[in-house]
Amino acid sequence: MYEYIRGILKECGDSSAVLESGGLGYIFFVTASTLNALGETGGETSLYVHLLHREDLMELYGFADRAEREVFRKLLSISGIGAKQAHKILSGMDYRRFIEVILADDISGLTSIPGLGKKRAEKIAFELKDKVRTLSSEFPLPAEIQAAPEEAILALEALGFSAMMAQAAVRRGLEEVEDRQNIQAVIRAALRHV
Repeated sequence: MYEYIRGILKECGDSSAVLESGGLGYIFFVTASTLNALGETGGETSLYVHLLHREDLMELYGFADRAEREVFRKLLSISGIGAKQAHKILSGMDYRRFIEVILADDISGLTSIPGLGKKRAEKIAFELKDKVRTLSSEFPLPAEIQAAPEEAILALEALGFSAMMAQAAVRRGLEEVEDRQNIQAVIRAALRHV
């Protein structure tokens, strides 16, 4: 029904924001990353919208990024995951990192999200893997996340790891090494994440 709403940011809470547009004030539930991207109160901003409409309730969820909204919607497609839990998951982990963790089948990474247990994390990883793969091709991740050296990825694939797992492991390994061009160091760090 709504794609986005542009207006003046009137106030922010821990997990909500009020946006005034056309003389109306809209309260949105927002994730931590969206809250950080909103800027100062009194400034103009826009939020991509997801409207939750039930018989007894209407809630707006706002996202600074269209891709984050799509990840939110993918989470809602899982049986047993409601809007509140999907919002809590994306507040506990940036959606880009969430995509990486899902693609790498990193259950321990998912369970680092507050309130997410192992069984639910396994279910999310299983049900979202294919959906997130198509999503990551539709909304490419930023260059700093994609910048894993091709040689290190090929080396992990030669060891028998899937392409997606190798890419995610190398990206995580890159966070731990100082010299990103030292392929051996990158491979050693990446192997700790597979």
